[in-house]
Amino acid sequence: MNALQVRKASQVPSNETDAAASTPEPMATKEEVPSNETDAAASTPEPMATKEVLTWEELKTVVEGSATGENIHVPKGITLTFKGTININVGTNFNIWSEGAAFDGENAYGRVRMFYVRGTLNLTGFILKNGKTDYAGAAYFDYGSHGHIANCSFRHNEATYMGGAIVAKGAMLALNNVDFHSNGASNTCLSALHCSRRRRAGRRANAIYILSHTKFDAHMYEQATSQDIFFDKNFDGRALFHCARPRMEATDRRVARHHVHMASTCNLPNYN
Repeated sequence: MNALQVRKASQVPSNETDAAASTPEPMATKEEVPSNETDAAASTPEPMATKEVLTWEELKTVVEGSATGENIHVPKGITLTFKGTININVGTNFNIWSEGAAFDGENAYGRVRMFYVRGTLNLTGFILKNGKTDYAGAAYFDYGSHGHIANCSFRHNEATYMGGAIVAKGAMLALNNVDFHSNGASNTCLSALHCSRRRRAGRRANAIYILSHTKFDAHMYEQATSQDIFFDKNFDGRALFHCARPRMEATDRRVARHHVHMASTCNLPNYN
């Protein structure tokens, strides 16, 4: 802040000094801007810079080192081999995109789940393959999380129990032009309860396992017969399919009737 410059007054007749003291300095004029423009300028956030990553280590460092989120690009044609799960924490928002890179859950020591999501994850343009864990071989969306997955392919992911590729439990999840190939859930008995009636008869969720208050929205082409979506008996959210009708295997008919619906709109190109 500039120091105020004080000028010492020489002896001046009192009427002149009084006049000078009472006359305010002229104010600088501002160019008038319409209020809606100033409001818009004030409310427009600075664009988020894009960070480019080339390895799983770099991706994990960027994601888990951010308190708010990042815009992350992975170049086309490279494969990031996951050595552990990357956590998307509560309150963070990550936009991770590519033109055709791959996330591989199989490393030299075994197979891992790739993402555990409690915040917001937007994935675009990836192949996610070879992930494995008890639930959700590729990505688990937990209570209160948000996910948007577009132009991605889930391949050869596996769950020991349910949800070969994805589990959504009380999440908001949207899929756009996503496909599933050769994902599997073994439905291995974890206890006597898990071996009860109908547990062993197709109740696997090879592609997606959906529970609780999940809000699910899908624009997808028809999937392979084996790539089913299973809605748990406690599912009381909403599922909306805009294009192909999903294969739901042993989903309870009452759950399907009340909470799973088909829409008349479909935004996939060349879909008949």
